[in-house]
Amino acid sequence: MSQTILTGLWGAWRLLLLDPRGLEPFDAGGVAAARASFLALLLLLPFELLITALFQGRFPAGWELVVFGMGYALRAVLFPLVLLGLARFWDRTALWPRAVAAYNWSMVVQMAILLPMLMLHFAGALPRHDSIHAIHLLRLVIWAYEAWVLRCALAVGFFTACSFTVLDIVLSIGLSEWLDSLLVAA
Repeated sequence: MSQTILTGLWGAWRLLLLDPRGLEPFDAGGVAAARASFLALLLLLPFELLITALFQGRFPAGWELVVFGMGYALRAVLFPLVLLGLARFWDRTALWPRAVAAYNWSMVVQMAILLPMLMLHFAGALPRHDSIHAIHLLRLVIWAYEAWVLRCALAVGFFTACSFTVLDIVLSIGLSEWLDSLLVAA
């Protein structure tokens, strides 16, 4: 398991450095690499819970925790399944497993980029206005990184990869809105 984690993180890190060789560990594993990459999402779970607690001012409990878990599980499979449909449409089905693996492991790198700034923001270590701007800038960097990962993994053009990233953002917003409605209805 530790070898899987190190290999996945190495690949995601290489991709962050704009090195397409970061895909090599994901190419070798095929569907098994895609399955194993969901381990990255398990590693991220406590950090996602921490971010939720920071925004809410407390850790979710009861029904909120159930909705959080349900949302986390849905997010884990929603975009990869949509990506499968996109890969089929663009005749890139054979590249889908490596795209899912690269996408999932890149989430760990994205968290490593964003979490320190969120911690500084919520600790009040930076002026509020400045930290909000820095968080928005980091989100843009993270989205560019995601587009790069998808571009390399699926061997598609820049604008196609950007459109996939925008679709991921829209799906995440839609899912968040739906989950919020479950909390309001309770």
